[in-house]
Amino acid sequence: MFAGLDGKSFSKIVFFSCLSFIIGICAGLVLRNALWLVGAVFIFLSLISFLLPKKLKWIVVFSSLFFLIGFIRGDLFPAGRVAGGFEKFFGTDAEIQGMIKKEPALTAENQKIVVALDEINGQTMARGGKILVFAPPYPRYQYGQMIEVSGRIEEPPSFEGFDYKGYLSRQNIFAVSFSSEIEVVREGNRLSLAQKIFKGILTAKDNLRQSVYRYFSYEQGLILGAIILGDKSRLSPELREALNKSGIRHLTAISGMHVMILVNILMLGFLGLGLWRKQALGLTIFIILFFIIFTGFQASAVRAGIMGFLYLFGQILGRQNDSSRAIVFGGAIMLAFNPFLLQDAGFQLSFLAIMGINYLFPVFSRWFRRIPNILELRNALAMSLAAQIFTLPILIYDFGYISLVAPITNVLILPLLPLVLVFGFLAAFFGLFAGIFSWIFVFPCWLILFYLQIVSNFFASLAFSSINLKISCAWAIIYYSFLGFLIWRWKKEHRFLIAGF
Repeated sequence: MFAGLDGKSFSKIVFFSCLSFIIGICAGLVLRNALWLVGAVFIFLSLISFLLPKKLKWIVVFSSLFFLIGFIRGDLFPAGRVAGGFEKFFGTDAEIQGMIKKEPALTAENQKIVVALDEINGQTMARGGKILVFAPPYPRYQYGQMIEVSGRIEEPPSFEGFDYKGYLSRQNIFAVSFSSEIEVVREGNRLSLAQKIFKGILTAKDNLRQSVYRYFSYEQGLILGAIILGDKSRLSPELREALNKSGIRHLTAISGMHVMILVNILMLGFLGLGLWRKQALGLTIFIILFFIIFTGFQASAVRAGIMGFLYLFGQILGRQNDSSRAIVFGGAIMLAFNPFLLQDAGFQLSFLAIMGINYLFPVFSRWFRRIPNILELRNALAMSLAAQIFTLPILIYDFGYISLVAPITNVLILPLLPLVLVFGFLAAFFGLFAGIFSWIFVFPCWLILFYLQIVSNFFASLAFSSINLKISCAWAIIYYSFLGFLIWRWKKEHRFLIAGF
């Protein structure tokens, strides 16, 4: 069937099939119960494809087929998923028993506890259902504890411009409880081996967190904790707003943009130190993996890490197209397991930021070649602009604002991100036992964080730092269509490769 097709043609078929699968899932989630229309279009395109040249024919046939499969997957994936028998408890007082399934997210006002349900009012619940319990900041609860919660079970509330119910359902959380009494029934002493290892990681993470808070000011501790440990939920509202306005909030969120910028800066930095390409790749993979482990395997960090590893895999193969195909393939696999990820802003930003850096970083590197690359300044500017151009419509659509000073602040701060990670982790680690000697690492990290605060606060205070803006899906589609056309023209004219490696 594929006689006469070379490896390049086959890889194109795989790429466009995966891309069509992703688009099909998107269409299935939006255009529910329209399978007859999509089926008709599939049959029409399949018939038309036989009039096309052989190589193009198979691309159209398989793209149409995987679009149809993606549409079916998205269409049949339940929109308002509720765990079996859960909805009948909404609005009632109940006694819930279950295990704390992840590290509680702590804020100044409360701690958010995800409980995997075993029983409600003595009734055994189906496996997989979870409830989000809002509890006071104290006493602190821990992963693995078996708890009993007494309180009112509510359906997740709706907020204007934010599908909170959908956001929770993507994590298999189907209910919330705000005013609850909690009793620890059993400590986490009956865990599986994997759960015990994970609990040990969270214990080590908490020790590092306390070390950070011991050596840095309150605000600096929150920023460093978010960067090296993924503690973004602990940022104060005022600090979040300042970081948003200055355009550097992504530094405190474990996303594809964060990981990809870190990957590129590490790679280029290691190569600049004279390491071989494989040595630089190995060290970069080790640091990223280590980073993901000490965030507690947060879902966003794991997804971003997978995207980053796929990007590096493409780099090992040595061509830009290999990176983009690996990223699209990884995205299609993740969406096949959970189509709702496509509605997750974190997944959208991770995927688009990586694609942006992959395609536009070489373009901006070419344009900015006259700028000195001291401390990776030129590369930081190129990566920042590449990621922001690809993620701009999603940021505006999901969050309703745009930072006008982000290109400047990212150039001023991004080159220092690896130093914050290295000095921050070493300061936290040696702070556990080295006493005064830990200041060898604490002081340079303190200087960088102090500089970050000055930059962030100054640019956030400017009246024009950010503007509120609303766009529709139609504008986003037009934007990405035009962007795709420009990239195609640039590639055709310049045949660029990934700059630097």
